[in-house]
Amino acid sequence: EYVHNQEGDINLYELSQAFPNELQGDIGVVNKFYDVALKYDGQSDKKHFIDELDMLDLQEGKVAICSQWDASNIEGFVEQARSLGFVIGDDNGANTSAEPIATASKTKRRVKYIFDGESLAASHLVLKVIKHYVDNQEFDINLYQLNQAFPNELQGPIGVANKYDDVIQKYGEQVNNFHFAKDKYMLDLQDGKVAVSTEWRDANIGGFIDQARKLGYAIEEDSASLVA
Repeated sequence: EYVHNQEGDINLYELSQAFPNELQGDIGVVNKFYDVALKYDGQSDKKHFIDELDMLDLQEGKVAICSQWDASNIEGFVEQARSLGFVIGDDNGANTSAEPIATASKTKRRVKYIFDGESLAASHLVLKVIKHYVDNQEFDINLYQLNQAFPNELQGPIGVANKYDDVIQKYGEQVNNFHFAKDKYMLDLQDGKVAVSTEWRDANIGGFIDQARKLGYAIEEDSASLVA
């Protein structure tokens, strides 16, 4: 999910800054698939998720996520994920099936959308549509006017877009402050710099797309992105 929601391709070093290898232990959180295949050659258990659908495409190529997580290290990972804004609860009901929970990713629909000739993840679709809307107004607009076109209710409690100063005051300089807060991604409105929310999922992206279509934007699902 973290890799999927980055604006551009990232490398293994950048991923390791977000999820340090020390969280897992001696093996590390993620490793290059080539290194995994070489290290565990001939072994049935390669200690990583090496199915094609489970691996990540980073700048270096394919990387595999370590599968060795238990009570000794999972809490550290969960705490780090929460610090990045991921909501993870404790499931009081035990997983009694023989199937590991981690393999659920194989059946997840990772939908992308086609807009303006690009295939975009949900959050980046929102960013590009809103940037296009702002850039194509005859005059500079303010945040109120933007919210008239794309009401905050479309996103939920965070809102579609917020003043950058308010984002920093509320969330601080976190790696994930729930907004596209780098300067190159922000909007220059009459109010100053405004950041678009990154928090778009199946529960709210449909409403945003419906609203964008009402405003004349052609958006389609990218069928090539669907995982059965």
